[in-house]
Amino acid sequence: MPSHRSENLKTRRLLSALAFALTGLLAGAVALADAAGAPADSSAVVEPIEKAAPLVIAARDKDAVTVRTLLAAQPAPDVNQRTADGTSALHWAVYHGDADLITKLLAAGADANARNDYGSTPMSEAATRGEVKILRALLAAMRMLTPPTPMARRRS
Repeated sequence: MPSHRSENLKTRRLLSALAFALTGLLAGAVALADAAGAPADSSAVVEPIEKAAPLVIAARDKDAVTVRTLLAAQPAPDVNQRTADGTSALHWAVYHGDADLITKLLAAGADANARNDYGSTPMSEAATRGEVKILRALLAAMRMLTPPTPMARRRS
């Protein structure tokens, strides 16, 4: 049976090896960032360059006035425009639970099945949020939900 002391020594050696490896990885990452001209601030978050998508930005910011103005504009904007990460105005409307905006976007032809870079669709967002009414509206827009048909009475 190994002694407590030998187990501690093994643990310390393992931790030292891990610390050494992590230090090497960190140094390599810093060197790569320096070579790429990244800022020295290690807390900086790198975000994708935003594409011009005013309808999406207005929906994200819950700016109802701008959304209404954009949807009423002639020519109307692309209702399926996306930001750099593939998110649409409908994604944001569902995320915020804004039933009125969802209805307007769907009526304008928004794609209820649009998938962003994270694999999320308006449908999956509504399901995650447990928004049954929104799910029904999205399904109806996709023509997947048909009204129930009355069952024929059985004759005895």
